[in-house]
Amino acid sequence: MTPPNPFLACLLALLPLTALAGQQPLANTDWLLTPEKRGLLRFITECALPENQLLVAQSEGVLFEYYGQLGAAPGWNGFASSMTDAEQRWVSACVLARVNYFGTPVPINLRTHNDGNGFSISASEQQKQDFPYFEGGFFGNLFTLPPKQYVCTGDAPAKVLIGKNRICTLPSILDRRISECGFVIIGSCDEEFRFERDDIIYREVIYTWLRRH
Repeated sequence: MTPPNPFLACLLALLPLTALAGQQPLANTDWLLTPEKRGLLRFITECALPENQLLVAQSEGVLFEYYGQLGAAPGWNGFASSMTDAEQRWVSACVLARVNYFGTPVPINLRTHNDGNGFSISASEQQKQDFPYFEGGFFGNLFTLPPKQYVCTGDAPAKVLIGKNRICTLPSILDRRISECGFVIIGSCDEEFRFERDDIIYREVIYTWLRRH
């Protein structure tokens, strides 16, 4: 079975939008050429720009607006070169964490460890109670050729992940080194040395937690 396009089957734990403080023009209009590219652009922009920023573009008389939410790469304008290497990895981790094989809405809670490079997502005590199942951690770089896509596994039971339609940390039937979503499985998230890949120590890892009910 061929999985759906993973980047159009993503879900972000929605954050409230505030009044927009500024607009950023889309410098790379190639993103507007197909519905698939526009869908991926939306998810990248939500991860990259803060919630008071807006990415705008116009093509053939149609105005496109993409809203920021998390702020992992505030300078994002449609070109990978508008981000630092660390920002590329943060945005990639965010997009990968939101991939859903089935394309069904699933509430997730995104968190990071404090790595000291200026970007983090913390969880409130209420969120920790509401989202007790540790699914795993996602990292890589979608802006390289070929793209790098990795996942480490949490301690949530497989039956919980399957029941909640979140299987991107579970091994595929054909190759247990690769997840159902096509990510390379590097082992348990507890084994920090495993985050060294491609001669890079990835500190830009986003962890996902699933709701109790």
